[in-house]
Amino acid sequence: MASKLTDEAPDASQALPPATERQRTVLFPRRRTTPRMARDFVVTTLTEWGETSRLDDMRLCASELVTNAVLHGAPAGRLVLVRVGSLADHLLIEVHDAGDDALRVPCPHPGCGWAEKHAERTRVRVADSESAEVSAVCLHHGAYTVTIRPAAGAYLDLATLYRNLVKELALTSPHGILHVMVKGGDWVFGSHLVDEALQAVGLTRAQLPARLFCPQVVTDTGAKLSKSLIGEGRAPLPEGAAPWMLDTRQWPGTITEYADQLLAMGETLLSDPRHFFRSYSAAEIGRLLTASPPRSVPFR
Repeated sequence: MASKLTDEAPDASQALPPATERQRTVLFPRRRTTPRMARDFVVTTLTEWGETSRLDDMRLCASELVTNAVLHGAPAGRLVLVRVGSLADHLLIEVHDAGDDALRVPCPHPGCGWAEKHAERTRVRVADSESAEVSAVCLHHGAYTVTIRPAAGAYLDLATLYRNLVKELALTSPHGILHVMVKGGDWVFGSHLVDEALQAVGLTRAQLPARLFCPQVVTDTGAKLSKSLIGEGRAPLPEGAAPWMLDTRQWPGTITEYADQLLAMGETLLSDPRHFFRSYSAAEIGRLLTASPPRSVPFR
């Protein structure tokens, strides 16, 4: 069970520790206000050092890393370490927590993909506003460095909640655009944690993204149907589910017919809001796709 965050702020009179060799480290308590305190610490330190050219990037970097540490890392009562440094040719931010989740980048060696589970030797350097360099050590191939860019093939291996936080935070910037997140019904409870993280980085409740939760497809036991587990042989195909539900290439008709049936089922589900407040068995989804049931609410 996740521990509850508190809203207390630290003593405002606490002075920043002195800088040593252009590095400064602070230990923050795990609280709801920790990301804001870390942002203020980074901004104050870099401004004092005259390093203001990358202030916005460093503020964002600190905010996202500390938010991840608060949500998924340090248990209640433990501390989050934030270190900021000004080195010869770049700025440095380090965030350490007492938890197990970490930012990881898989080894780029062909066929490898190995990554440190706890990122003990992983280091991140912000190169510019569009890229960052992540260095780590592979158990099989040694040290490696990967550059993360929007259009590059490399990717960050992040916890699912953190991925959703970054994704939804990115959609809050444009003004005059209504972004709607479409998620599976199993994400209803996880989204509460995402909302808490979004508010921790400064969003108000009115700024939280709109979400549409789709119905779940469940097994005979009521568990969420997992195509990956079935495909790996770790779960049986539910009773009443046809093979084409896992592999659409086995659909008995044409591609056009399959598309038409999907659209017909979508119209049925969207015809009444009540259809979104329930789950469906695999057999029922199969029935909806192979038949054209009448709509609950006919068109007028």
